[in-house]
Amino acid sequence: KAKLYDSALAITYLTRAKQMTHSASNAEQLQNYLNWIKWDDGNLKASELRDAAQRIEQARDYKKAHSKYLELLEILTTQKAKNEIDWKIASIAFNHLNEKLEAIERMFRVIQSIQKSGNAHELNDVYLQDYAAMCYSIGVDYYNQHNYRFAYIYINQAAQFEWEHRGDCYLQLAIL
Repeated sequence: KAKLYDSALAITYLTRAKQMTHSASNAEQLQNYLNWIKWDDGNLKASELRDAAQRIEQARDYKKAHSKYLELLEILTTQKAKNEIDWKIASIAFNHLNEKLEAIERMFRVIQSIQKSGNAHELNDVYLQDYAAMCYSIGVDYYNQHNYRFAYIYINQAAQFEWEHRGDCYLQLAIL
């Protein structure tokens, strides 16, 4: 039923199959498929488009993957899925397209969105680590350009989060 884009019926059948299977590997496979369907609250076209974007990203065609993720963002229905895809877009923009300021702004919006929603449990370590690393990296870039004011702003922002290079942030702030 997933190919017919009837997620509710697909979930019903897959849940029933999972309950009836005697194989742990089959149960795991069925659970993975259920998770795939439920990723954006049953939006199967979004799950398929996410898979396509991931394949393009894995092929290292980052510009095309970035575009595909932007296309995907337009059809998402849940904020959690939107946050995940915004994070992917920001990561690609920062790490591969040299669009660092756009990326950090996008990550900041993800962090704010999760904090404002009251769902702090969704604010996973990956989002925080990546945002802090982006802030620190931009801060160091500004430092190397002798723009100490902006270096301070970004490095100080990175120091606000508990992450693996927080000590480096404080060292840089002391130097500034």
